Amino acid sequence: MRIVGALLLIWSLGLMVVGAVFVAALPGFTARRADTARARPGMSLLLGFVALVVVPAGVILLMASVIGIPLGLLLLTGYLATLMLGYVSAGVVLGQMGLRRIHPGQADKTVWRAAAASLAILALTLLSIIPVVGWLVWLAEWLTGMGVLLLQLGSTAKAAMR
Repeated sequence: MRIVGALLLIWSLGLMVVGAVFVAALPGFTARRADTARARPGMSLLLGFVALVVVPAGVILLMASVIGIPLGLLLLTGYLATLMLGYVSAGVVLGQMGLRRIHPGQADKTVWRAAAASLAILALTLLSIIPVVGWLVWLAEWLTGMGVLLLQLGSTAKAAMR
């Protein structure tokens, strides 16, 4: 049991660092996430659910053919990385929303947003280890974070094409 606790602590600290670096490296991109989540919560959940179901099915279909195996492995690797970023995105969104409520004057400062994201990721991780309710928290968090991430990537890609 101690090993599981130590691994959870290391994983949580790593996610907190990833969240802080994500906010610091892409301040404009991450700042718009809370607005996207607030404006389109249903679409965020739906898109996250679609990604949860469709991408693994696509990987399985690609792996069924010899030609598709490299592409399937590439898609699977990207999917696993996106799983983590979806989790982190939920923390970034929650941290941004909390910071806007508690310290609205500091909500535009990257350092404060990175700290708020790290604390939100820690809070969400602690909530997700609660028996029975924890997996629901994790699922809602991941679906929302993944949906917001995909919505934001889609709107950024559309803006780049114009």
